[in-house]
Amino acid sequence: MTPMLSTLLVRLSGKGIRVLVTEIAARHGVTIVQIFGKDRHDKIALARHHVWHALRELDAREWSLPRLGAFFGRHHTTILQGISSFEFNAGLTTDHAKMYAAKRSVRKAAHAASRVREVA
Repeated sequence: MTPMLSTLLVRLSGKGIRVLVTEIAARHGVTIVQIFGKDRHDKIALARHHVWHALRELDAREWSLPRLGAFFGRHHTTILQGISSFEFNAGLTTDHAKMYAAKRSVRKAAHAASRVREVA
């Protein structure tokens, strides 16, 4: 067992968290080390986002966004984005689509305004 894996297993002890992370990692075909790592490949990111979502569903009061961020070595807004991404890809919400549609319309309006300034 590698030192990193043994450290992660100690961090994952308690309340069935180790089982949850191990099962999700196996379902996605990735390792626990990859879930806690920095790799951004789609397969690994999806598994990581799935773990974040599952932990929040398990107990949102215990697994706050700042605590998840500290546990995984990421900023809490990264955790929020990952959970939103997972929920959207899993078909659990459409808010993600609405958010990106709103951002697109703001960018189009800003682009149109800049073109008007160029002409003037």
